[in-house]
Amino acid sequence: MTSTPYQSNNKINQLLLDWKSLLQQWALDGSLLTAAQEALLLSGIPEGLQILLNEWEAANFTSLPEVELLSAADINGALGAYAISTGKIYLNENWLEGAEEKDVIAVLTEELGHHLDGLLNEKDTPGDEGALFAALLTSNVEISDSEKESLQAETDHAIAMIFGSEVAVEQA
Repeated sequence: MTSTPYQSNNKINQLLLDWKSLLQQWALDGSLLTAAQEALLLSGIPEGLQILLNEWEAANFTSLPEVELLSAADINGALGAYAISTGKIYLNENWLEGAEEKDVIAVLTEELGHHLDGLLNEKDTPGDEGALFAALLTSNVEISDSEKESLQAETDHAIAMIFGSEVAVEQA
């Protein structure tokens, strides 16, 4: 099994810097809060989310999940995945080699949506809340009600092999 910490990959390091800049922008302009409330079916602003928003507005990203690269085989061909049991975001290193920045940002944001769902909700939000969260933040066009309904009906659960162990994940 291949697992590479993100610190050793220059491409992912630059992408993570760009993503963090967007997270700060989204926290400052309120779009991250709006996307989280809609995609994760949150009422009000949970205290945990407000803390994260305050941190990200100040460019403090210590609370972001760690990002690790996995082989396509280990991640079952998914572009990315989040495992609540490890608290980590996983990216497909084979896909990453040729991926465009906007696509990597979208996958990182989707997996962050899964992470936030695990932190803020007692049970998993129905559908692919991560994909909806990412679409609300990264799409240049408004998401239609039918597209939202489709994402809310989608199943995103899978199993990935992480360090030789099967781990339940939500994936892109």
